Amino acid sequence: DLGAGLLGWGDPKVAEAKAIVKAADSLIVASPTFKATYTGLLKLFLDQFGAGELGQITTFPLMLGGSYMHALAPE
Repeated sequence: DLGAGLLGWGDPKVAEAKAIVKAADSLIVASPTFKATYTGLLKLFLDQFGAGELGQITTFPLMLGGSYMHALAPE
């Protein structure tokens, strides 16, 4: 739903999603493994946060891989 709003700064829907994340006590960041890393769409969303902006939120990465060869992707 955030789509093109992630390509710039100040989109109201993105701001609302950021506020929800920042209000959380913990965060699960889940993504399929795509070319040995997380998806570009997830990166666009995470790039909306400034350095240290999520520092107080306990975060758990969850990566879904197609084989054992994707085991190091969450690092």
